[in-house]
Amino acid sequence: MEGWLAVPLIYQMRGAGNGDGAIIPDTLHSESVLTRPLFVIKMVVEGDGFKFAPSHPAMIKAVLGIIDHFVAMLNTVPRIEGEIGKGGGGARLMTVATPDDEMICNAKARVQAILEANLETTNFLMKTYNPFTYLLSSETDKKVEDFIKARHQLPEVTSEISKYEKARKEVDKRSIPEVNLNLMQVHVSGVKLKLSSRAEEVATRLRANIQQLFIAKGNDLCSRYQEIFLRLGMHPNTEEEMVELETFLQESSGMLMTLNSELNEARKALRFLTEQSVELSEEELKTVGETWCWPNKIKPKVVECNNRLKAERNRAEDELSDKRDAFIAELDDYVVQAEAFSSRGEIERLNENMAALNALVAKLKEGKERAAGINGEEELLGQPRTQFLQLTSAPDILAPYLDLWTTAQNFHKNHHSWLNGAMKGVDPEVVESEVKAMYKANFKAIKNLDRKSVV
Repeated sequence: MEGWLAVPLIYQMRGAGNGDGAIIPDTLHSESVLTRPLFVIKMVVEGDGFKFAPSHPAMIKAVLGIIDHFVAMLNTVPRIEGEIGKGGGGARLMTVATPDDEMICNAKARVQAILEANLETTNFLMKTYNPFTYLLSSETDKKVEDFIKARHQLPEVTSEISKYEKARKEVDKRSIPEVNLNLMQVHVSGVKLKLSSRAEEVATRLRANIQQLFIAKGNDLCSRYQEIFLRLGMHPNTEEEMVELETFLQESSGMLMTLNSELNEARKALRFLTEQSVELSEEELKTVGETWCWPNKIKPKVVECNNRLKAERNRAEDELSDKRDAFIAELDDYVVQAEAFSSRGEIERLNENMAALNALVAKLKEGKERAAGINGEEELLGQPRTQFLQLTSAPDILAPYLDLWTTAQNFHKNHHSWLNGAMKGVDPEVVESEVKAMYKANFKAIKNLDRKSVV
C-alpha cells in the first residue's frame, strides 16, 4: 500500500518552489522544506556537460511502474467462492483492475504530468551551472597551455588566475549541495566538487608556472650577479687587462641597475606566491635567499675593485712616465751622436765610421718601434701621444753623412778592384757610370752639409 499512498502525495506536489513549476532562486540556498521529498536525483558530470541520474525518462518509468505493480498486487486477492469450492474450475483470484482501465490510465497520466512538471524544474539547476561547463572542456586546457607558452607578464597571469578563482567561488555560491524541491531532492555536490576542483586545478597550473618562472629567474639573476662578482675580483697582469677591467667596472654600473630592477620585479612574483600560499621547496627557498643577498654582497666588491684599479693605474702611469723620460733622454743622445759625425772626416777611419753609422741607424729604427709601443701605452691609458721629434731630426742630421761615407765605402771597394784586378774584368763604361754616380752623391752630400752648416 505504501506505493499507492505515494500517488496522492505526488498529486499534492504538482509544482516546485512557487507552485507553478518554477524554482524560486532562494530555494537553491535553503535547507527548509514544506514537505519531505519523495525522490533523490543526482546531477553528475558527463564529458564537458551534465546529466541527471536517474534520467528523467527512467524516473518517470520507475514511478509509473509503481502503479502497474500496485494494480498487479490488487489482482492477487482470492475469490471467496474459489476458496469455498476449492475443487471447482472457476477463477480463484479477483480481477480488481487492469492496466488498461480508464481509471488506471488517468491516474498514470496525472502522475506523469506532475512528474514532468517537477522534473522540468531540475533543468533550472542545470542552467545554473551551465556557464561553468568551459571548465570541463579540453579546449580550456589548450588555452591555458597556450597562455603559459606566451610567457605573459605577472599582472596578466594574475588576472587570468583571478578569473578561475572567481569561477570557483561562483560555483560554490550557485546552490547548496543538496537542493530540496517539492517532489525530490537534487544532489549537486558532485558537480560542485568537480567544477571547483577544475577551476582550482587550472589556477594551480598558472601559479606553478609563475613559481617555475620565478625560480628560473632567480637562478638566472644569481648566475649574472656571480659573473659580475668574479670579474670584479680579477687581478690584471697587464695594462690591457687593467683597462679592460676598468671598462667592465664602468659597464657594471648599468648592468647592476638592470639586475636590481629585474630583482624588484622578481620580488613582486614572490609576493604573489606568498599571498597565494604557494609552498616553496627547501632548494627553492635557498635560491630565493641567495638571490636576495646579491645586491648587498656585490657592493663592497665594486668598491674594492675600484680602489684596486686606481692603484694599478697610478702604478702603470708612473712606470710609463719613467719609461718615456728614459727613452727621450736616449733619443737626445742619438741626436748628439748624429751631430758628432760632423767631426769625423778621416778616410782612414772609413770602416769605423761606417760601423758607427750603421749602429746608430739600427738604434733609430728600433727607436721607432719603441716609440710606437710607448704611444700605444699612452693611448691605452687615455694619455696624449708624445711626439718624439728626435726620431725625425736625428735621421735628417745623419742622412748626408750616411750618403757620404756610403759613397766613400763603395769607392774604396771599387777602386781596389779597378787598380788591382785583372784589366779584362774592368768595363770602362760601367766604371764611368759608377764614378759619375759617386760624384753626384758626393756633390749632393757636400751641398747638404754646407746647408746644415749655414743653418
